[in-house]
Amino acid sequence: MRWRKNGDPLGGRWPKVVEPICSMDDCERATWCRGWCKAHYERWRKHGDPTINPNDPIPLDILFWSKVDRSDLHGCHPWTAFLDKKGYGRFTHNRKTYSAARLAYQLHYGVDPGDKHVCHTCDYPRCCNPAHLWLGTNRENIDDRVAKGRSADSSGEK
Repeated sequence: MRWRKNGDPLGGRWPKVVEPICSMDDCERATWCRGWCKAHYERWRKHGDPTINPNDPIPLDILFWSKVDRSDLHGCHPWTAFLDKKGYGRFTHNRKTYSAARLAYQLHYGVDPGDKHVCHTCDYPRCCNPAHLWLGTNRENIDDRVAKGRSADSSGEK
């Protein structure tokens, strides 16, 4: 009879269990996992940070460098996303495609290469390590290629 009357067979003698709320500031939703609500937990799982708002645009530099393997501090930092037919990295942002090496140079040094070529000291087309990149003219790039013995020899029967 008591259960039908007030829904609690013990007559309300036990305290009600209060569900904990999300540990993030200004969030009143119930806890889902790791002390966060489901929305903050999913943001952490997807982006690695529960405070990221998925509706906010991700800054260009963070988006770009997330596609570069920078595990080797002094060696090459290879581009891990799309490559063109010649093996050079390509990065698309806001429907515009950039050369990965050019954008790495521009983001690191804050200088737009303009008409200059972004050349590699390491001769690795996927490399985006700013320490391995330098600006040069087309002639300087060709002279560098010839000096390193990487140009095709079109003389004779070779």
